[in-house]
Amino acid sequence: MSPKPILSPCPTCGRYENRVATVDAVVVRDRCVLLIKRKADPYAGYWALPGGYMEHDETAEQASLRELQEETGLVGLRGELIGVFSDPARHPQQRIGIAFAVETWTGEVKAGDDAGEARWFILSDLPEQMAFDHREILEAYEALHAKH
Repeated sequence: MSPKPILSPCPTCGRYENRVATVDAVVVRDRCVLLIKRKADPYAGYWALPGGYMEHDETAEQASLRELQEETGLVGLRGELIGVFSDPARHPQQRIGIAFAVETWTGEVKAGDDAGEARWFILSDLPEQMAFDHREILEAYEALHAKH
């Protein structure tokens, strides 16, 4: 039996493809979390944390704050790492998620970019249709903040 190659080709197209990183922003106030309703696939119509892809020359934290502003109108002042979420099943294209808690922000909530809606939800009463592994990210956020 030959050893598995260090980098395996994509089982669908045969090309060698690395997994891409995405970012998410967790904004909580008064036990409510800010979610956006996705306009695009995957998971169009589902509720999700504000987030998206990192751009060149920005850190993961900077990307999460930029995505927060693009999708909700809020300007986050800094993000605190919640965790890295890398289960291949979390995203149809196996994206790796890096989530940040944004504790301080300015501005008013207004859906923008690829968000059809932006709305606050009580953490204990989240919508049934949530995208990706965002329910798991919120559980990690709560576990992290239970220690503080």
